[in-house]
Amino acid sequence: MNSTKCFKCGEKFVCGIDELSCWCMDIERVQPVEGEECLCKNCLTAKINYENHVKRYSDEDDGYAD
Repeated sequence: MNSTKCFKCGEKFVCGIDELSCWCMDIERVQPVEGEECLCKNCLTAKINYENHVKRYSDEDDGYAD
């Protein structure tokens, strides 16, 4: 495992992606994307929550007839 900094907030954290055993692999529906910068657990969780929120509200019926 190696120490790295979060791309978003700069917090240092331990990344195990090189060993294929990183904590981020345990988070549902999240897999590492080659070429993208790593996020710490707090920033990754916030990103997932935001994306889920946007998806939930963009999928809802707006109440208007098409």
